[in-house]
Amino acid sequence: MKGFFISVLNGLKTKLGASALSHTIAGVAGSKVAIASALVITTSVVAVGGTVAAITVNNQARKTKASTSEVAAEMDSKDLLNVVLPYSTDDADTTFNDEVFVSKEEINDEAILDMIQDTSQPVKIISYEDLEIVEDDSTNAQPAGEVVEQTASNSTNIYETSGIVKGIDVSKWQGDINWSQVAASGVKFAIIKCAGRSTSAEGGLYEDSKFEKNIQGAIANGIQVGVYFFSQALTVEEAFEEASMTVQLISKYQITYPVAFDWESASGYRVSGRLGRQQLTDICNTFASVVSSYGYTPMIYFNRNDWRNAVNTSELTSKYKTWLATYFSDYYYTSTAWDYGNSVPEYPDIPYDIWQYGVTDTVPGINGWCDMDIAFFSYGNYQVQGMQDPYISLRTENFSLYEGCDINGNSLPANNDGGDYAAYLRENATGKNCIGYDANLSMVITNSFGNEVDYWTAIHSPGRYTVTYSFVDPRNGYITKAATLVVTTKPTEPETTTESPSENESEGQSETGSESGSTDVETTSSEDGSTESGSTEAESPAAGSTEGTSTEGNTSG
Repeated sequence: MKGFFISVLNGLKTKLGASALSHTIAGVAGSKVAIASALVITTSVVAVGGTVAAITVNNQARKTKASTSEVAAEMDSKDLLNVVLPYSTDDADTTFNDEVFVSKEEINDEAILDMIQDTSQPVKIISYEDLEIVEDDSTNAQPAGEVVEQTASNSTNIYETSGIVKGIDVSKWQGDINWSQVAASGVKFAIIKCAGRSTSAEGGLYEDSKFEKNIQGAIANGIQVGVYFFSQALTVEEAFEEASMTVQLISKYQITYPVAFDWESASGYRVSGRLGRQQLTDICNTFASVVSSYGYTPMIYFNRNDWRNAVNTSELTSKYKTWLATYFSDYYYTSTAWDYGNSVPEYPDIPYDIWQYGVTDTVPGINGWCDMDIAFFSYGNYQVQGMQDPYISLRTENFSLYEGCDINGNSLPANNDGGDYAAYLRENATGKNCIGYDANLSMVITNSFGNEVDYWTAIHSPGRYTVTYSFVDPRNGYITKAATLVVTTKPTEPETTTESPSENESEGQSETGSESGSTDVETTSSEDGSTESGSTEAESPAAGSTEGTSTEGNTSG
């Protein structure tokens, strides 16, 4: 569907080995919200600017103020971005190339489960162009969370040492978002829907229509981003397709929060009541293992009921970050947002990292309802980088060509045969947006009256035209730049006559009598008695009549 993904992957670097950074940032710590004392060692990652790096994280439930302040001080002393960036270079050990792709015919559930046993190197994936992508037919259904009774806990007693962070998760259903207002409101992270699988029986894959706009807008305004894939996978193979699609969609962005597998079941959904615990657990492991092998932090999303009854809970929560959808009625389709110190769910059997706590209309910059989240972890003092002035650069600002001709002066066909004659105009401009990504430029041609015309019309109508290039920057709106196209009438070439030497000679002899050669004609004529005829007709300036008369006279004589 999008051919540029292969070229993006060809130039992208995979994650570095965990050992490359583990000694440098061993102090980065975090704990899951749970009443638990067991020490759990996991591997987390941060992907920066398209290059990813593995980070070893020590997840331990901390109960005493002493341990809390100790690790908090350690976190404050580190700038995670500066730790990761030195490793985000072209010296990374493995590059993406065509060898990372596998044919769909070569895989099945058994082969995939075998492949994901080793995630120290990128797991082979299906090329985006080989996936069957359909139009987004998702419906604005109720979120998967359950409304539960509010507990009496106080969040300030149990949150992770690095703090509670406010965030949101969004998709096309939030419409056009004003991300600068969202950032100003205190939202620190956004988990953005990149794609999904249809809930219908066919289960087609689709890209969220607002993904590109949302992720660029969030990054442009300093908001850390994660992504989620809305899954309806019934098999390991389908989960593998979903992971393949996700990795390629997000490969060019700074993903600093987790990449989530959002599996939901409701009445009428294709997955409803069709999977056992181990089947769904294998599906979750497949998605998480693939994205992890490309350097991203995997996360699994379920509501409370599914966490307890649909999967092998501890197998997943011990390995991956956990996203819990459970709503207190105070925040369920209300105008009240959760605040620091308010209650949070306490489920010893579900140690969670992000809590999707409700659906409110309280986020400035979003018109209507929005899923609300808080995270019980962060990435130190990380700040989204890459802000710059957007621009459009032109190779040439003025073009001139002849009417009905190409840029090289060659005449074009009488009718538009579908040739790409305007390619030189499009290739004249390049641009980058405020977060450093290549801009997708549009081009419009207008005549001297300001009316838009197509290229074929312009090059067949002499005049002066303006060629305007533009794109929408996620932070600055429309960025434009113009070039001039002048079409002129091709000058006509003068007609030239080429004559043979014999004709010139003959003409010269005949014209002798036209102006001063009557004597010659008379001399020639006198020899055969035709003197009168030649001398009379020779006075005419027209060479043709002289020649005719002289010749006839000689012949008849």
